[in-house]
Amino acid sequence: MKTHEFKPHRLFWAILILGGGVLLLLSALGIGVESDPFKIIGSLLLLGVAVTSLFKLQFFFTLVPLAGIAYLWRDPLGVPNLELWPILGAAALLGIGLSILFRRKPPFPVVIHRHGKTETLKDCTDCAEASEETVNADESVEIESTFGEQTKYIHAQNLKRVSIHSNFSEVKVYFDQCKVDESGLTIQVDGNFTGIVLTIPRTWTVENKTSTFAASVTERGLTSETRDTTVRLVGSLNFGEIKIVRV
Repeated sequence: MKTHEFKPHRLFWAILILGGGVLLLLSALGIGVESDPFKIIGSLLLLGVAVTSLFKLQFFFTLVPLAGIAYLWRDPLGVPNLELWPILGAAALLGIGLSILFRRKPPFPVVIHRHGKTETLKDCTDCAEASEETVNADESVEIESTFGEQTKYIHAQNLKRVSIHSNFSEVKVYFDQCKVDESGLTIQVDGNFTGIVLTIPRTWTVENKTSTFAASVTERGLTSETRDTTVRLVGSLNFGEIKIVRV
């Protein structure tokens, strides 16, 4: 019989969501809820993101939700003139700065392919989901992640397009074991409050065409080696970071 492993972060989120449901029920019955219940629920969700991110030392996702909570409760806090975008921008910059100062390398799952089988040597921490993508007939891959973490290893012989939709989450994608179509590869990103790491071969060229707001796209491992593949990075990124790592 299959047993389910206890995961503290799921319990934490379950308590927050159940608490929000109780507040809505009390509000519908007219019992004991003086503040706007939707404001309370929104604050609980933002607090959940902040707390879980702090335990992972993800400062960006800690400070930005806290800034949102401060804005929602600006009147009780005695700062009625607090503006949304300046405080979010300040929190985003502080989060990115702290992430640079206190950067850590989380243990990734190590996957070995031999004799047609995939063997995991070490599980990823923080309950991240790791999987090997199967490319379909259109040679495209779609990755979606919300309030969580995903690690994807892509294997393809003629990859053309990858779509990444990430909200309040962290996504890591490994392209070092795939081949790209002669026309190049397009990576479409739709990210909000997210961290995305793209690991690519050293000989790939990245053309960054993304639209960003309070976000950044950085590259590591740039060399003078001959470029044999062109990657077009398009889409939008708000309050987040894309890291391109060459191996």
